[in-house]
Parts: sequence; C-alpha cells; structure tokens
Amino acid sequence: MAAQTPITINAITQKRHYTAAKWTADNPVLYEGEMGYETDTDKFKFGTGAAWNSTPYADSIPVSTNRAPTANDNNYRLGQLWLDTAGTKLYWLKALAANVATWVAVPNDATITAILNDYMAKNVFAKNGGAAAGKVDHALKADALATARKIKVSGDVVGEASFNGSADAAIAAKLKEILSAVTTVQGMPTITVDKTGRITAISQMSAADARALLQLGTAALKNAGNAAGNVPLVGADGKLDTSIMPQLVITDVKDAASQAEMLALNVQQGDVCRRTDEAKTYILAGADPKVLANWKLWLTPECNVLSVNGKTGVIVLTTDNISEGGTNHYWTAARFNEAFAGKSTSDLKEGTRLYFTEDRVKAFLESHTFIFNGNGI
Repeated sequence: MAAQTPITINAITQKRHYTAAKWTADNPVLYEGEMGYETDTDKFKFGTGAAWNSTPYADSIPVSTNRAPTANDNNYRLGQLWLDTAGTKLYWLKALAANVATWVAVPNDATITAILNDYMAKNVFAKNGGAAAGKVDHALKADALATARKIKVSGDVVGEASFNGSADAAIAAKLKEILSAVTTVQGMPTITVDKTGRITAISQMSAADARALLQLGTAALKNAGNAAGNVPLVGADGKLDTSIMPQLVITDVKDAASQAEMLALNVQQGDVCRRTDEAKTYILAGADPKVLANWKLWLTPECNVLSVNGKTGVIVLTTDNISEGGTNHYWTAARFNEAFAGKSTSDLKEGTRLYFTEDRVKAFLESHTFIFNGNGI
C-alpha cells in the first residue's frame, strides 16, 4: 500500500471528567494509561485496567517520615508533600534541577507566632513599647505643626491664611475678578453667564442676533422699493409692479366639435383646443383666436405599428399565439430533463452547497479545531 500523506488536524482532547461522587457511583474501568479527572477536587487517576474505586490517585498520598527532606530526596514529582512527624512540619517540592530537590516548608502556627514576636514586628506596632521606648519616630500627640502651612481658597473666591494647628485660622476671601476691565455697551448687549450665575462676558449684540431676539425676519433690515435688494410693496390695485413680476398666462384647454366652433372660442394666446371631430389638438400661437392661421396643430410622434401578429388594440400574446422557429424552440420540462440527463458535474456550476472532493475535506480538517470528548464513552 502506498504511503499516505498525513493530515494535520487541530484538536482538543477532553479527558473523562466527572465529580468525585459520580466517579464513585459509576465506578467505570479506566483503560491502561487513560486519565480520569475529578472536577470538584482537582484529583486525578491513571488507569491500570481496573475499576475507578480500585485505582489509586496519582501522587495523592504525601510522604510521612520522622525527618525533614533534603536536596537528595529528588525521586518525586513537583508539588509532592512531605510530612516531618518529628518536627511537626509540612514541606512541598518546589523545584527539581540537576537531580537537586528544593523543598519549601509550609508556615504553621508556631512559625507565624515567632515572626510576630520578632524585634522587627515590635518596631512596626507602636503598642509594643510606644514612643518612650523609641519604637516609633513620630509624637503620639502634638500642640502645633513643626512647619506652618498655608491654606488657600481658589475657584469663584480667592484668599489664603497661615495655619500651624495651634489656633483657628480665618481667611479673608473675595470674589475672583473675571472681566479684564470695566465694559460699557451701546445698544442691545450680549451677556454670558456661567453655571453659578456670574456674568463672565459682555459684548455688543450683532444685528442678526438682535433680529432673532425680536423675532424679525430678514426683510426687517431691507429698504422698501423696486431696486435690487429692496423689499417690493403691493400697489393700490393689490398687485406687484410688472417690472418685478410680469403678467402670467394661464393655459386653458377647450373642446370644439368643428372648425367654426374652434374659431368662436373666447381664449387667449397659449390656450389649447381639442377637436373632437378629427381627434386632433391645436394651440393658439397668435393673439386673435378668430384667425385660423393662428391655430397651430399640436404634433405627436408617429406610430407605424398597425398590428402585432395579426392583432390590434390591447394585445396579449402567449406561446400559443406564436409558432416556433426552425432554430430556437420553446423550453419545456421534457426537453429540459432530456438535456439535463446528459450532463455531468463538470458541466454544472456550483451553488452554495459545494461538491465533495478529497482536497476540500483535507482543507476543512486542517482549518478547524476538533474536540474529542472523553465523556462520550
């Protein structure tokens, strides 16, 4: 058999993991070398082919002897506990380097008490001697500060006073000056006030701001008249001057059943007449509607199509109305099935669901992470 190229799969292997109670209750058999983990105790076992309850925990029993461990006690795993029954001390294996073991004692009540009774601890706590014994370098009570301090007030008010703790200190405060100089404003002013209600700035209000304050429109600043930039006025006849707004012509649409009726219409230039007797439309291009030459025919695009497949009017065609040609035939289900049956996957375009290939399976396995859950056994 030819050698196969291995596929690299990113995977997470989950060992069997249950609570201690479930392990004990189920008592499953661990395969040789298989690991079982207790989720609530952080203990684990390695299988020997025996049931769980008959399998010892891995490194779970501390060494118990009547001496302290030495650097030569190196045949243990990191984290191993060692109980010195003679010295009533507990040790744990911190490091292993070049067959040299580093054991660290776990503090007990006796070692903690010795630390607290040590001279260093006595110097930390003033109650173990006090200032009279020279254990602290500060007075327990003072009438004044060794160095006087200044207390300053800032913000909306300013002021300062010296204070050494021997007596109360009073500060003569005054409002902080905000404006750089006395300000005089002619006309309507703009006043800026901060959150505390203090005036922080005064300036002349602009014409635009004054107009907005009085709710005036933009025309309030314009002169009346007919010149550019002026506000036009309505005359005594209720109309604007024709130099500002020329007269407007409103187009009316009239119907007439004959030429004589069209020439008798009371219309003006630009009005339209629909001639119902000849299905045509005319527009009055001159001033006098009684003159036939003033009426111009309204031109419309020509339509040269008289019928479609022998039909006129509103036409609706189906394949039943149009015969097949010699080359291009109508597409039917039977013709589709016949053509599709002769196709292969090479002739078809892939959609959302891609074809299965070995290369795609290999790429999928190598680009994903799989979790092998031991609890599924």
